[in-house]
Amino acid sequence: LSWGIKEGDKKCYISNSKLNTFLTCPFKYFIKYILGVKERDEFELFPDEWPDSLIKGNIYHEIYFQYFKEMRDKNKFPLSDKDSKSKNRLQDIGIEVFNEFCKTNKPPSQYFADLFLEQLKADLNEWYNLEVEDQKEWIPIYFELPFGFKYKENADPEYPDPIQVQLDINGEKVSVTAYIDRIDKHKKDPGRYRITDYKSGKPIKEYKYNDVNNSNSFQLILYSEILKKSEIIKEINQIDLRYYASTFKGKFEEACINAGNYDYNTNLNDKILKSVYSSIKDGIFILNPGKNSCSAFYKKCPYMEICGDFRYKNYGFKFHENNKDKLYKIKEIIENEWYSIWWSKRQR
Repeated sequence: LSWGIKEGDKKCYISNSKLNTFLTCPFKYFIKYILGVKERDEFELFPDEWPDSLIKGNIYHEIYFQYFKEMRDKNKFPLSDKDSKSKNRLQDIGIEVFNEFCKTNKPPSQYFADLFLEQLKADLNEWYNLEVEDQKEWIPIYFELPFGFKYKENADPEYPDPIQVQLDINGEKVSVTAYIDRIDKHKKDPGRYRITDYKSGKPIKEYKYNDVNNSNSFQLILYSEILKKSEIIKEINQIDLRYYASTFKGKFEEACINAGNYDYNTNLNDKILKSVYSSIKDGIFILNPGKNSCSAFYKKCPYMEICGDFRYKNYGFKFHENNKDKLYKIKEIIENEWYSIWWSKRQR
């Protein structure tokens, strides 16, 4: 059987999460997006691992969204260090969001709930102070902006209808989906905008743009192309891109891409998109190429039971006789320069 996709298929769309999944493990992509196997709902966590990174990220994103939306509606930008009401309101929203999440993600004990809440308050307090400085140059205009998704409650109400965008990949029009955490407008430079993606856990050094082959490095490049194609902002002269680790754990560091590296990263991103999309269309889903062991061994992959021991033994899939050509295409992809470099860097 060929597990590829055809133009017009509902599976025929691209997103950063799908791209990352394929680059991490094509077989995981196959299980999740082609077969449609649902992920496990829960993993057993040690008490000190609560909340997990996904829940934690959702908490921070929801707080930022609610707060920015309210401040925009009240015309409170730019924020001020003298505005104690706005600063206190951030803390209130943080507590409200945290309590709401606890209803569906029960903490192991009140001790760990209180421990995380204190850290959350400290993070938000420092975040506000740094935001005051940032807004001397940048003014937030959109938050959780959805592309390709139907409007839902935690998306920017400025665009109640889905923003549809298509990219030209290998001569085909491919729909894309994305949520852009935040878009800012420069106060003094008309036509200059900035896309921000929040990271609530990992130190920002893991997203430095000197490692342009890291899958996280081209996420914002993809977002910038989506923003330009959407034309929701008519005159764009420059798009700044940054990852922002908005917690003490991430040291409130940011990684930005400058104009000098933009063209290089854009060209690399285009090559990655074309290669990945071709592999998906051809039905090529190999097991975690280029690695000695699966990331599921170190992390909680929701599909680790499906894979069994394949990742740790010299087993290979027995393709149907008609799929011999695809085996050669796999070899070509692995030997492709960008692909080989990407995997080698991931192994370091």
